[in-house]
Amino acid sequence: LEDVVDEWGSSFNYINVSAAFTKAAKLAGHRPSSASPLVNKLRGLWTAVRPEAGPQELANVLWASSKLRCFDEQLWSSTVEALLQQRKAANSQNLCNAAYALAVMTRSNGGSVLG
Repeated sequence: LEDVVDEWGSSFNYINVSAAFTKAAKLAGHRPSSASPLVNKLRGLWTAVRPEAGPQELANVLWASSKLRCFDEQLWSSTVEALLQQRKAANSQNLCNAAYALAVMTRSNGGSVLG
């Protein structure tokens, strides 16, 4: 996956970046630190494409970030804010995935919410 991101990442849109985050989380499994170099690349790509993302992609990135233990304050605050702005378009699965991600992040961050 990292090779694909290295070669094609500059042409990724919000769907591609969201899918790569999700795939990275699934591949990392119980070893989230193993995906750290890839996550750093995806964080940069996400910043560029996040304004175009819909509720599903926003929630997926939050879910994947929680699984990957990526608690970058800028990523979280901007993605949560974007999801809140689109909450009327979000479905129950989007909201549940985001709620799960926030719970994991809060628990892992000593009870504090980032951003």
